[in-house]
Amino acid sequence: MAAKIERGALRDALLDEVKSVCEADGPEAVSFGRISRGLGVSSGAPFRLFASRAEIFGALIIREMSRLDAEMKAQAVDNPEVQMRGLCETYLNYAAGNPAMFRLSFSVSATTMKDRDLEALGRRIYGRVRAAVAACMPQASAETAETVAYLSWTRLHGHALLKMSGQLDDVDVSVSDKRVIDATLEEITRSA
Repeated sequence: MAAKIERGALRDALLDEVKSVCEADGPEAVSFGRISRGLGVSSGAPFRLFASRAEIFGALIIREMSRLDAEMKAQAVDNPEVQMRGLCETYLNYAAGNPAMFRLSFSVSATTMKDRDLEALGRRIYGRVRAAVAACMPQASAETAETVAYLSWTRLHGHALLKMSGQLDDVDVSVSDKRVIDATLEEITRSA
């Protein structure tokens, strides 16, 4: 039987349960009934805080991606290349350590969900990448820096997804995170 949830702690307990279900069986397995049973609360309890699964997912993504944002913010240093390497490592480490949340976070569009807080968070996270790339390329035009930032992010993101899905194994490719980061930094400095 589930432990009694303290008053005011239901929201966090619900999000923790949704995260647990996502990690075990994927987001499609999340239902208010399953969450309620897992927590030992009434089936109406989730509705007091969230009107829909989309709202629950939005809140969970914000909570989890806020952790990534804080870790990326901690990479701010005076040396642009060191900062960029730190951002790359942080991003890939987050993906490897939180595969279910990484997949969930990038399976939805904040704009489509009409979640302004999530949209702002996504812009802030990507803004860290854009700013770090621009700092590595002080002589480049804003358009060039923007393009290189996008290409850098897609390289890291694609690598993370291919690695966590096992698709690299399907084609017998073994490329380390370090090599992907090195190639990303080489491309940035070459484009400068």
